[in-house]
Amino acid sequence: MRRSTLLIGLAAIIVIAACTDPLAPDVGREPPDLAPWVWHLSADRTGDGAADSELHIVEVSASAPPLVTYEASFWACGWRSQNLLFHYSSAPSDGGSRVFLELTIPQKSITRWPSGRHFRWYHCVEIGVKIDPNHLVAQFEPSGLKFSQELPAQLRISYREANFDLNGDGVVDVKDEQIRDRELGLWRLPHENGVWQRIGSVHVKDAKRFDAKLYQFSQYGVAY
Repeated sequence: MRRSTLLIGLAAIIVIAACTDPLAPDVGREPPDLAPWVWHLSADRTGDGAADSELHIVEVSASAPPLVTYEASFWACGWRSQNLLFHYSSAPSDGGSRVFLELTIPQKSITRWPSGRHFRWYHCVEIGVKIDPNHLVAQFEPSGLKFSQELPAQLRISYREANFDLNGDGVVDVKDEQIRDRELGLWRLPHENGVWQRIGSVHVKDAKRFDAKLYQFSQYGVAY
């Protein structure tokens, strides 16, 4: 009987399986293929599907500690819940959490393969996550993998180690604070020929992070 294994890049990346199943998984034939970063920054701010402005993706601070790793993959199966963490290699300067990104896929959350076929409870799919080292962007593969409306995947991403000169004028001041408090959000690029769209998220300002529900895999970034 074949047995899927969780692939862990380094010890600091944790994939937690909430339960296991004695049946051999039906491994899909759509493995992750991490595509090149898409750096067109066309944003749709009105929600009509058309580009109407430029998006500003937040940069990582030059003084930020590196992540333990910037890429990882693991097997997600319908019968169990899983959790993936990306950590900084050292504690942030303000003493906050070392977690940069957390992805949670609940049991039976995955509903469809990118091809559109149903994802059954006994299916497994290899998930790939890649972090851009210079910007607050994460890419999730396979792109187009879909999740339940009632029980979606959960994303938590920190901007604690961002470059807080958000407007790029060389000074961190009240203008940057206004951007952070009023304009900063979590954005999604549906596909490489699409435009960036803002998604619903919870801005936890004290912790400097965004929490969001994911209904489909693609690229996600902290931007304004």
